[in-house]
Amino acid sequence: MEGLKRDISAAKLYILINNIGINEKVLKFASFFLDGGVDILQLREKKLSNKDFISVAEDLQRLVADTNAILIINDRVEIARDIGADGVHIGQDDMSINKAREILGDKSIIGVSTHNISQAVNAECCGADYIAIGPAYHTATKDYEPVAGLDVVSEVVNKIKIPVFAIGGINLTNLEELKSIGVNRIAVSAAIAKSKNIVKVTKEFKERL
Repeated sequence: MEGLKRDISAAKLYILINNIGINEKVLKFASFFLDGGVDILQLREKKLSNKDFISVAEDLQRLVADTNAILIINDRVEIARDIGADGVHIGQDDMSINKAREILGDKSIIGVSTHNISQAVNAECCGADYIAIGPAYHTATKDYEPVAGLDVVSEVVNKIKIPVFAIGGINLTNLEELKSIGVNRIAVSAAIAKSKNIVKVTKEFKERL
């Protein structure tokens, strides 16, 4: 990837594009998120073939390039490199941070999903640029994962030095509870994507953070 690594230290609102579809629909939703002021967009369309994913990712990259937002690709490290995305997000069962860094180089952002303090510490020590901790609450997006809970989220947020995004079941109703335990960065999907006015709700999340 060309240029300098993007600075994510000021990023507060991270939206996952998940199970939305292909091309026109993804770009329509992404435009709403961007109009609302999202800081980071992650493309996480797990059901798409590589061919379809690349097509969506390339179009999304062109859209995001005209904004200040950061584009992260979920898991598909080589595709992130090939389209010039700002970085990747990997899970505990995906490629290692070290391997991803070998492929992407030092100028790419690498984020990692974590579910407890030991995973968070390990990700930080291995060179992750940020982590997601959760699920904070039950979420239909990943209903197979046990809820980490607020005690774990609070411990990670207060011990880890790199940016930490709370994730999982977050909405405008429980956001204040998260803020009360030290959370100031969140990752969301359904709470915004399924709202009746995506731009308005995105702006409200951003303002309250």
